[in-house]
Amino acid sequence: TGIDVGTHDVLVIDFGHESLSAGVSGTSNILNTSGALNNVGTIYLVSSNSNITTGVLNLAGSNVSNYSLISSANLPNTLLSSLNLTNLVSNFNFSFTNVGTFTNAAGASIASAGSLSVFANNIFNSGSMTSGAAMNLTASNLINNAGIMQAAQAASLQAAQIMNSGTIASIAANVNAITANLQNSGLIQALNGSVFVKNELTNNLAVNNILGQIVAKDQAVFKVLGESPNLNLTGGIITAESINFVAPAGLVNVNVDELNGGISVASPGIIIQAQNSGIELVSVTTGT
Repeated sequence: TGIDVGTHDVLVIDFGHESLSAGVSGTSNILNTSGALNNVGTIYLVSSNSNITTGVLNLAGSNVSNYSLISSANLPNTLLSSLNLTNLVSNFNFSFTNVGTFTNAAGASIASAGSLSVFANNIFNSGSMTSGAAMNLTASNLINNAGIMQAAQAASLQAAQIMNSGTIASIAANVNAITANLQNSGLIQALNGSVFVKNELTNNLAVNNILGQIVAKDQAVFKVLGESPNLNLTGGIITAESINFVAPAGLVNVNVDELNGGISVASPGIIIQAQNSGIELVSVTTGT
């Protein structure tokens, strides 16, 4: 069966409870559902067993639709007392796997005290998705973010196409976007690390950054490999201490508003234009 939480309902899933022990694998506990998860109330995911630090919801191909709150942090004391929940695992991690379409609606929140992972066909976020550790989002088709995706540690996204009109950020580590097609009209930022945009799926990498910003404290790296790959970056602002374009066997074609940082290029064919800034070339490698 699925999970359906109503407007005024509160559901607490204790992955450390002995009644759910059948799904335990190492430090994880897997709860299998055969239907969709629909939430317009509040869902808390916790563990009262110190050996279980990760909860996994396996949707078996069904959808997740969140219109309110799913969290493993900040449980009210009154709720803890009424359920006699003590010694909960701090920084509890949770994961949604085998999801059809994953939707976090505008105004909704998904907050993990630890890491947050989603594996789905499509991921749509118009609300807030935050993690106290790493965030790993993988979609076979599309990740579309119009809200906030923020990880305390690394934020990693992988999909055939990634669209961002909101904010994707890592506070203490890197942002990794693995895709063939990135459309960014929002902000992608690594406050204390690097941003990596690379294609490990097909030969080419297309980045449409019109109206967007990609900002990193350290590096902004755009990389594509393959027999004859092309790397195309259009529009917006790229800011980092080091900006790197890597297409060892193909063409690098960059036409943006601003490139703020030292630029290194590895490609046999190079076109770089910045309409509103200078171009500071640090190194150019044209051999394969």
